[in-house]
Amino acid sequence: MIGLNVGAPNPNPAPTMVFWIGEECYLLARVAIRAGMTAPSVLLAEQAVEMLIKAQLRLENIQVPKHHRLTQLLATGQGQIATFGAILADATKVAYLDQLEAAYNLMRFGEAGYQISFLPFRDRLDEIAFILRLAYLNRVGSPNARVYLIEPLHEPVLWENAWFTAAMLSGDSAVRFEVPYPGIPI
Repeated sequence: MIGLNVGAPNPNPAPTMVFWIGEECYLLARVAIRAGMTAPSVLLAEQAVEMLIKAQLRLENIQVPKHHRLTQLLATGQGQIATFGAILADATKVAYLDQLEAAYNLMRFGEAGYQISFLPFRDRLDEIAFILRLAYLNRVGSPNARVYLIEPLHEPVLWENAWFTAAMLSGDSAVRFEVPYPGIPI
């Protein structure tokens, strides 16, 4: 037993599955930021934003492009998803997303140098992840759904977090049922 068994490819994963992956990447990006781990922080931040965007696209039955260009992903859905247009209208958010995209494409293999200021990086991630998460939850009718996270990791996620609160986290894995899983009975 090796502890991992990857199944067959699924070209159309359920939106909620993609959403959960985005949430998990955000939470772990926050933990990596708190630990001062540069590369994992950035790579997980990019994956969090990408998955939260792609979850919303899937939910709206919009064809999801197979790339990591965050602003292009947002542009794909901005006609149907007002939140996407609002993010794209903010030059600071677009610049942040462009840097996340560049980091994901170059930094993960050490192909580019980088400089990071953890606090502004963290704060921008918190805001964008919160906005994307709330847009998805509002669309599925669960705006108050909590996030499952084991208790010891609550502190690094909530550390100086202006967007996520303790009431949004739970150590009870059953809170996942607060987010509807379209098309799949739970």
